[in-house]
Amino acid sequence: MQKAGRQDEVLALADRMRQLTDSIHLQERKIDVEQQEEIHQKETEITNRRQSLLVYRILAVAAFIICGFIVYLFWRATQYNKVITEKNRRLVAEIEQREREEQQAIEQLKAEPEEQLTAEQQLFRSICNLMDSPDHIYTEADLDRYRLAQLLGTNEHYVTDAISACANGKSVNGFLNDYRLRYAAHLLATTNDSVALIAELSGFSRSSFFRIFSDSYGMTPADYRRIVGK
Repeated sequence: MQKAGRQDEVLALADRMRQLTDSIHLQERKIDVEQQEEIHQKETEITNRRQSLLVYRILAVAAFIICGFIVYLFWRATQYNKVITEKNRRLVAEIEQREREEQQAIEQLKAEPEEQLTAEQQLFRSICNLMDSPDHIYTEADLDRYRLAQLLGTNEHYVTDAISACANGKSVNGFLNDYRLRYAAHLLATTNDSVALIAELSGFSRSSFFRIFSDSYGMTPADYRRIVGK
C-alpha cells in the first residue's frame, strides 16, 4: 500500500512537473511572440520613417528644382524684355528721324517759289498746307481722295498723282495714315487716353488701328507708349 501510494505521488509530481514545464514553454513562446511583434513593429516604424524621410527629400529636391526653374524663367523674361525694349527704342529713333526728314522735305517744298514748282508739286504743297491746318482734317475717318479733291477744287486723279509723285510713291490712304499715325503717336506720348479712344480721335477704326500702327512702327501702341514714356 505504501509502495502504491509513493508511485501515485511520483506520478502526480511528474504530472505537475510536465504541467510546469508546459507552462514555462508556453510562457516562453508567448514572450518570443511578443518580442517578435515588438521587433516587427520597430522595424515597420523604422521603415516608415525612412520612407517619410525619402519623400521629404524628394519633395525638397523637387521644390528646389521648381524654384530654380521659376528664377530662370524670370531671368529669361527680364532679358527678353530688355532686348525688346532696346529694339523698340531704336525703332522709335528711326521713326522720328524718318518723320523729321519727311517734314524737312515738305518744308523745303513750301519754301520754294511757286513758279519753280511743277503742277503736281504745287498741288502737293496745297495738300500739305491742308494737312497742317489746326483742325487736323486728316482725323476725319471718311477723308479720302474725293474729299481732298473737293476741298482743293480739283480732280481726284490729280490728287492721287501729286501725292504719288511727291511722297515717294505713297497712295492717298498711305499718305493720310502717316498723318494719322503721327497724331496717334503724339496722343500716346502726351495723354493717358485709352488706345481705343486715341484710335477714334486719330481717324482710325478700332479694328484697323492696331494692325496699321504695328505694321508702320514695328510695335504695338501700348509698347510705343511705354518707350516714349521712359
